[in-house]
Amino acid sequence: GTLIIFKSDKIPHEVLDTNAERCAIVGWFLSSTGPNTSDLNGNEIIPQQSPSIPTKKDGIDEETLNSLRKLKDAVPSISQKLKPAPPVSQSGMIGFEDFNFPGFGTETKTESANLPSFPDTDPLHWQKICTFDESGKITTLSLGSMRLHRVAREVMLQPSLLNATTLDLASTDLPLPILCDVLGECPRVKQIHLGGNALGDNGVIALCQTPVLRHCRTIDLRYNDIGADGAEALGRLLKMEDCCIEVLFLEGNMLGDVGVKAFEETHSLLELYLGQNNIGKAGAESLAHGLETGRLKKLYLEGNCIGPEGADSFRIVLERLGDEKHLEKLYVDNNGIGKDHAQALAKAVNSATVIGDGGLFQ
Repeated sequence: GTLIIFKSDKIPHEVLDTNAERCAIVGWFLSSTGPNTSDLNGNEIIPQQSPSIPTKKDGIDEETLNSLRKLKDAVPSISQKLKPAPPVSQSGMIGFEDFNFPGFGTETKTESANLPSFPDTDPLHWQKICTFDESGKITTLSLGSMRLHRVAREVMLQPSLLNATTLDLASTDLPLPILCDVLGECPRVKQIHLGGNALGDNGVIALCQTPVLRHCRTIDLRYNDIGADGAEALGRLLKMEDCCIEVLFLEGNMLGDVGVKAFEETHSLLELYLGQNNIGKAGAESLAHGLETGRLKKLYLEGNCIGPEGADSFRIVLERLGDEKHLEKLYVDNNGIGKDHAQALAKAVNSATVIGDGGLFQ
């Protein structure tokens, strides 16, 4: 057989369906910066700096460090998140501390006092919420699930915090005016994660007026109560000549057939995620029509209601396009398609990544 090893956080990958029996081994490497500081034989692991994080010698840019300290003071949950993780079993599996795996020996738990800690001048101190470039400036800022609705505007708008190319503000309840101001001051950002903020149509319309949004590569707007009006605003954004958006996450909203029509012209989009949006056969027909002129390579429609008619809309367009189609992957499980229509659709896509009501491929 063939063994393939790669860094899963660096190389895009996914698990495909198969008709053949296969085995998988899942495990975790012990981390020199986490709770496990010795190998399975009890030998101490010498900490090593990650290549993507500046060494202690390089440190953090002074202005950036001061901004992070102000942010930490303003958001108590940051201090909690930055604390060293509690001990876990050497297997890395929560709940299996008392189970003896063959060859693993007896688990020795590490006291919290012995867990590695780093001064806040060390990039490793902040690694759970941000990463830095070689000059010690922020490249990724991840504040997801931290309640920010009471954080002062001047704290969030510190320029050194907004140098990031990746910004995660999902489920933060950041007030919309401050959120718009933050995005307006992030000239380098390429990935924005805003899921679970209850933005609604008005919030999305306001965000679409910030120029930075259309210059992003990835935008995550999952579970934001977005309806047809918000979808229309996003559709207008995608039609702009200078729009750079390639990946758009919209699962768990309320687009429906009317809203999804806004994505009939996808232009720069390569991946579109529309699971659980109450999309029926009319919406499927709009999306299928868009495949004739767009560049879309991946389309996710799980948990909608496109039915056999919607599946046929995709099949007809894909068969007409033949080898000229761009679409490589289409996910339509839990759509009431039925086995025969799912198999016909899979053949048209020419990919085993189509799933539909058990209609997996011959």
